[in-house]
Amino acid sequence: SVLEGYNCLRNINIQEYYNTLWIISEFLDKIGEKKGAVELKQLIECDKVCTKCKGITCKQ
Repeated sequence: SVLEGYNCLRNINIQEYYNTLWIISEFLDKIGEKKGAVELKQLIECDKVCTKCKGITCKQ
């Protein structure tokens, strides 16, 4: 089910997790690691919808 899929980030405060990843991606952007920043932001979006995205899948 959708809820089970959303559970791929079990035991973590989901919003906090995303905020942390976002901060890291902003930092990568600042130091010129554009590719890493873009990949991290894609990963965040990917996890949010829990679908396959450029080879990344949610761990069930």
